[in-house]
Amino acid sequence: MADDVLAAEKADVLRAAEIARSRALYSARDAVPIALMEHHGVQSVLSFDADFARWPGLKRIHGI
Repeated sequence: MADDVLAAEKADVLRAAEIARSRALYSARDAVPIALMEHHGVQSVLSFDADFARWPGLKRIHGI
């Protein structure tokens, strides 16, 4: 498990805009981290946000 902070590049922001436009279920607040995780090959995320569980290929780890 890592707790890295990932910097958003222009390509990530453009991908996030594409995600938010193409899928009404995702806001920009969800789309930016999804784009960053795609870019960096992140396959799981520790989050209370259930929206991440709906993204294909991303496993949401929740609960304490």
